[in-house]
Amino acid sequence: MKKKFMVNALKIIVISFVSITTFSITYYAPRVPPFLKSIVPIRYRWTNEEIVRQLNEKRIDRDFLAYFERDPERTVPKEPHIIVAPADGVVKVVRDVKEGKRVVIYMSVWDVHIQRVPLGGTIVNIVASRHEDQEDFKCRGCPQNVTEFDTEIGVITVKQVTSGLATKVETYLKTGHTVQTGERLGFIFLGSHTVVDLPATARVTVRVGDRVYAGETIIARY
Repeated sequence: MKKKFMVNALKIIVISFVSITTFSITYYAPRVPPFLKSIVPIRYRWTNEEIVRQLNEKRIDRDFLAYFERDPERTVPKEPHIIVAPADGVVKVVRDVKEGKRVVIYMSVWDVHIQRVPLGGTIVNIVASRHEDQEDFKCRGCPQNVTEFDTEIGVITVKQVTSGLATKVETYLKTGHTVQTGERLGFIFLGSHTVVDLPATARVTVRVGDRVYAGETIIARY
C-alpha cells in the first residue's frame, strides 16, 4: 500500500513539474523562464531583445557579461602569404576601395569580441575617431579606433567600430610595436563591426555571408 502511494505521489510530482514547465515555457516564450536559466546553456538564456533592453537600461546581466568577455585561444594557420580575419563574425561587405580591397565583418553580441592582427608587421599609427563613412554600414558618429600596420605587402588598416548601443573600444597595442599575425589587437564592447583595408595585391578569399574567426580564418592571400 505504501509503495503504491509513493508511486502515485511520484507520478503527481512529475506531471505537475512537466505541466508547470510547459506552461512557463509557453508563457515566457521566446524568453527562457527564470527558474530554468541556470540549467540552460548560457548562449540561449537571453534573446537579442532582452540584451538590447539590458543595454538601454544599463543593467547588463553579470553572467552574460562574463560570457561576452570570453577570450579563447586561437591557432593561426601555418601557411605562407596569408591574411587572417581580425574579428569573429559574419562577412558583411567585400569590395574594392580606392587604395585596394575592403572586408567588413559584423559581430553580433554573441560573437567573441577580441580583435586580432591580420598580418604581422609594425604598427605605424593608431587614431581614435568617429565613424562617418555610411557606405558599408550605418553607424554615424560611433567611436572607432583605426590601426595601421606596415607589412611586407604594404599598409593594412583595421578599424574597430563600436555599435550605437556602446562606446567602449580598446586597442591593446601601441605605435611602434612589432606584432605577429593573430596577436591580440583589442576589444570592442558589444555589437559592432571590424573593417580591414588591404593593398590591391591581396586576393580576398571570403565572400559575403561567410562566418569567420579571428586569427584562424584566412580571408586573403598574397
